Amino acid sequence: MAYSLSDSFCTKFNISKPILPYYPGQQFTVVSHDPPEPAKGSCALNIHAAQERESKRPLERCILHPPLPGSVGPTTVYLKILETVRLGDNQSAQIAKVQVITLSHFYDSLYFDHEQDDANPFLCVDRDHSHEAAAYKALSVLQASTIPIYYGSYSMELPADATVRSGRLILMELVPGISIQ
Repeated sequence: MAYSLSDSFCTKFNISKPILPYYPGQQFTVVSHDPPEPAKGSCALNIHAAQERESKRPLERCILHPPLPGSVGPTTVYLKILETVRLGDNQSAQIAKVQVITLSHFYDSLYFDHEQDDANPFLCVDRDHSHEAAAYKALSVLQASTIPIYYGSYSMELPADATVRSGRLILMELVPGISIQ
């Protein structure tokens, strides 16, 4: 894909993304997933990743950089998005209230902010997902009293042009109230 000098920064790095698949009424099938140990290191954009960002669409890059593998578990869950909590392009995690389990964080590198000069979206999403899953496991004694109940990490497959791409999500209890954000 070629760019002219007049192309804006936003247009250049966030072009050609599919429509966000997370909206009220959308349904997903997800499979339990045991994430690997928390990702270590920086999610800084190196020269190779910067050159790739210049030459490939975000969807192509997302397919080239699937999430950290971990291991798939035996549980399948069917989810339906009921309400948005924080959904939209350029978010590190998509957050929605879902039917069956109450709250879900979708870790989808395609909708991470691809405009950030200094961040590799694939490393950042892997880091964020693996750290959040590990934190909930480490703090399990506080669940339902101080922190929301953690229902686990899950994996999903999403259509991507003529193929599929993987994504991760964390299911947790929705605690009613005002966001601390």
